[in-house]
Amino acid sequence: MKKILLIGTDSIHLYNFYIVIKDLFDEIEIVIDKEKTDYNFGKSKIHVINFSAKNIFRFFRNIKILRKIAKEFKPDIIHSQQANTTSFMAVRVAKKTKTPIVVTAWGSDILLTPTLGFFYKKMVLYIIKNANAFTADAKFVAEKMDELAKAKLDTTIANFASIEISENPVKENIIYSNRLMKKLYRIDRVIQAFAVFLKNEERKDWKLIIAGTGEELATLQKLSKSLNIADNIEFTGWLNHNENKSIYEQARIFVSIPESDGTSISLLEAMGAGCIPIVSDLPANREWITHSENGFIVNDFKSNFFEEALKINSAKAISINQELIRNKASFKANQDAFLSVYKKYISI
Repeated sequence: MKKILLIGTDSIHLYNFYIVIKDLFDEIEIVIDKEKTDYNFGKSKIHVINFSAKNIFRFFRNIKILRKIAKEFKPDIIHSQQANTTSFMAVRVAKKTKTPIVVTAWGSDILLTPTLGFFYKKMVLYIIKNANAFTADAKFVAEKMDELAKAKLDTTIANFASIEISENPVKENIIYSNRLMKKLYRIDRVIQAFAVFLKNEERKDWKLIIAGTGEELATLQKLSKSLNIADNIEFTGWLNHNENKSIYEQARIFVSIPESDGTSISLLEAMGAGCIPIVSDLPANREWITHSENGFIVNDFKSNFFEEALKINSAKAISINQELIRNKASFKANQDAFLSVYKKYISI
């Protein structure tokens, strides 16, 4: 009987990861930071611990509690999410219990956390120097980890995606944005670019659908009215999986132009659904998108990039994107990737 202890904040990312790996183990216990989880972890036993280090005495007391959970459960392997206080605790426990541990980096934990100060940098360094193996969803994150460690780490590129391929979706004149309405995601730039796009009389029937929530909603609605394009924009609010998938399948174009990002699951979903992706020029995006071949990479946000994206051979782009998804972002591809990591340390 093979057992794994999963450790991470209660989030959709942890849940998606659980879905990918749950069938690889006979027994799973999960440590999260919320009394009532929003997700269905099946029959897995749930433990709750506060991962915050704001109260240093409570923090080290909680490490002892986590160690007790691990000693009682006796997992064959531990897998922790994010190289932050969560994985600091997990790595300390793994070392004490002599259990192999895998840490999944999310991006900002490696790219931003070490810049926050001496304590944070030391914490990340401790994690990457003491965990057995790592996963990351982008090569540039893995390279940054090697740079911090000043060594070549055992890092596997994998994500939590279980992307479905949409066969022959019927497309409409729709542009789709579903990133959070925060300044980071530059939804205002999307709206402004859409206004430029609509100046062409032949594009008057196009619609921009903006899904999601966030503090910028009122500002974005006001912007669409000031540009006299509110009738062509639909703000849907938060959508469930099936609603989201339905719009992907209708949209000709998917747009995601944040200031910074790791591998976006939304981008992968759009690729699987046959959208032409428009993305910002970021390392993670360039691992998936070749400019003007299977998508459009934006550098000039004042340009009519929606019009430019329509010049791409859509049939060729869809073929390339769906093949990428099958090979790198399907349920099986990711399950196999995580399995390959575990096999290095346990018989499974």
